[in-house]
Formats: sequence, structure tokens, C-alpha cells
Amino acid sequence: MFNITVPLEIWITSQVFALACVVFTVVAYQVKRKATTLLVWGIGFAFMGVALALLQSWTPFALVACGVVRNLIFWRIELRREQGKEIKRQYTLAIILTFMMISVIAVVFTWEIWVDWVLLGCSLFISLGNWVQNIHLFRIANAFYDCFVVITYVATVNIIGIAHSVILVGAVVVFYVRLGWKKRGEKSIDSF
Repeated sequence: MFNITVPLEIWITSQVFALACVVFTVVAYQVKRKATTLLVWGIGFAFMGVALALLQSWTPFALVACGVVRNLIFWRIELRREQGKEIKRQYTLAIILTFMMISVIAVVFTWEIWVDWVLLGCSLFISLGNWVQNIHLFRIANAFYDCFVVITYVATVNIIGIAHSVILVGAVVVFYVRLGWKKRGEKSIDSF
């Protein structure tokens, strides 16, 4: 199923890369500008991609690699939008569909356990969140992805990856609790 017999020094190196991803993810959640979020996430997940490759966890690696390239492309698109340049929806749709097809092909050739297919589904929703420009769909899909990728991280003994997933899901929950609390507070202020 998984190759968890990697040498200790490779495992430790993988955890350092995974920790770098955690740092970038925490920073990404503090940024309000979508272009910056996409860039920081792209850089952070490049580190997780290296960690997954070192652990020989190929399906999550393939999906993360697609996600890194997708996020960097959409970072450039967001920069162009911020500069007032019009980006045709057909163009971005073609990019998303291409990444969706590449992701499906990657999973077909690398899957090892059932959870890999669930990761694919979540990854497709993340891509869709990019296209519809819905940061909520993007965040929630990432949270679901991390709920399932934990299974892979446990199987490959990716301790920092597990912590990263827990932190990311927690950050999404905290974000929506704060958002709900803020809206609740606004309603009570408006009622006076």
C-alpha cells in the first residue's frame, strides 16, 4: 500500500518541508487579498509536495503539484484582474478543465487506496472554487481535502502533515465561527 520504510534522514527532511508548508498556510489565512493568498498557498504547497515526494505518497503529491501550478496561474490571473484587465471566463474555464483532467489522469495512474479518489473529488472542488471566484468554496473544499488527506499522512507517518491538516481545518472552522460571530454582532448593532 504505502512505502513507510523511508530512511530516517529522508523522513526528517520531509517533516521540515511539511513544516514550511504549515508556516505558509498560516500566513495565507491571514491575507485578505485573493492574489496574495493564491501565491502564498502555491509556495507553501510546493513545500508539501516535496515532503510528499520524499515520503513516496504519489497521489497526494500529484494532486498537490497540480494545485501548486493551478494556484500560481490563478495568482497571475488575479493580478491582471486587479490591474483592471478583463479575463475571459472561457479562458479560465479552459485552464480549470485542463487541471481537472490532469488531476483525474494523475489519480488513475497513482492511486493506492480508496481515499485517493476522495482526495481527487475534493481537489476538483478546489479547482472549481478558483474558477467561480468563490473563496468560500475554495476554503471549504480545502478543509474537506485535509480531512481525508490525514488518512494518507497517517499511513506515511507524516506527523507535520497531520498537524498541518488539523491546523488548516481548525483555521477554516475559526474563520467561519468568527464570520458568524461578526455578522451576529452586526445584526445586534443594527437593531439599536
